[in-house]
Amino acid sequence: MFRDRPLTWLFVIATICVDLTQIIDGSVEAAPLWFRGFELGQIAVLAIWAVRGRIHRLLRASCLVLVTSFLGCFSYATPLVMGLFSIYAFAIYVVTLVVYVYRGRRDQEEKSAAKKPFQVPLIEFFGLTIVVAIAAYFVRVVDFVGVWKLVSFWEWTIMLAIPCSFVASTRNDLRDIGRGRACVIVVVAIAAGWSVSDKLFMIVVQMAYIVAWMVVLGLDNVISEAASLRTVSDANAQATEPKLFNPQD
Repeated sequence: MFRDRPLTWLFVIATICVDLTQIIDGSVEAAPLWFRGFELGQIAVLAIWAVRGRIHRLLRASCLVLVTSFLGCFSYATPLVMGLFSIYAFAIYVVTLVVYVYRGRRDQEEKSAAKKPFQVPLIEFFGLTIVVAIAAYFVRVVDFVGVWKLVSFWEWTIMLAIPCSFVASTRNDLRDIGRGRACVIVVVAIAAGWSVSDKLFMIVVQMAYIVAWMVVLGLDNVISEAASLRTVSDANAQATEPKLFNPQD
């Protein structure tokens, strides 16, 4: 699995190392502003991957719930921060799911292929109930009322603008974004930073993390595509290679 997407795994390991350095430093009473943006970037990436990922959906859902809870549970987190992260992750997940389903139906109509029935195995069903139980436990301890008092609708819109613009503009990686869409994303980022000047650095770090993840994802996609083309070309070369004369023929 590491050989298939080596850069993505290295990026995940580097992210975990940065998180651990902040968690180990227990003397800090509140996380710095750049780390809050770093956390928002991670949650956005996890929510997008939980919809678009190619591995089992139970594992994707588990990672989204557990990592979001982990980022909100260390030494300088509060129930208010956990509520903020939870709503943020859920909102991006829903937006990504809506875009994904819309594109899937449109592609299905274009291809006019038979749709496979949606089935959930019994083991996966029980696994999902465990994930829901864990999420329900964290929902009990978070302070959702305080979140709505702390964050206004305008601030929610600003925080969700950047990841949602990437969701609407891309399918796989940055190669899907043309010049027009890139200009729209830049304008959205500038408007978001200008609207919350006191949290500009957090917005910049959030966008930088999402862009870095998509760059790494694109590099891994290029590597896998090149390997696939190399395998196909080798197979074609072997098929067209002249065979030696066999006396038994």
